[in-house]
Amino acid sequence: MIAAMALALSLSAGCPLEMAHYQLRSMPKTIAGFRQVPKTADWPNGIAFYIHIGKIKRTFWFLPYSGNGQGIGTHLASTTDVDAPGWLPPDPDSGEHRPLGDTDYLGADAKYNFDQAFHMYSGQPAAAHLFLPQLQEVFWYRVEPKVGMPMAFFDLTSCGNK
Repeated sequence: MIAAMALALSLSAGCPLEMAHYQLRSMPKTIAGFRQVPKTADWPNGIAFYIHIGKIKRTFWFLPYSGNGQGIGTHLASTTDVDAPGWLPPDPDSGEHRPLGDTDYLGADAKYNFDQAFHMYSGQPAAAHLFLPQLQEVFWYRVEPKVGMPMAFFDLTSCGNK
């Protein structure tokens, strides 16, 4: 864990979010990262987040958005493949075209302090660690075949084009 903290600290300082690459700590073939997407009035972040599960060789896409209530204020709306020709973001007021529904996320610094102000926007510095508290539920109940996921952090492992 100390090595993960040191690596994340050294990388996060100057890594823009769209170049950040993460690995799920307890499941190293599960990786995550970002892709820039067009900004719209409904989806102003200009970024999509992906999780690739090597075990089943599938990639899942999400769009970040900010909540306006109590509790965790950072959310991800699942979406279809942003690389597909003609891709359009889902309607923000409907659950339609959100294959895995919505989930929450938290960004943390290298010492695992949660940053309640960390919102995924194109160009902002990457978080050292990402935590998706409902990840187990999402991939067990909303994906076929079911995927058992650990309750773990995604650690920043590299910064750059891949």
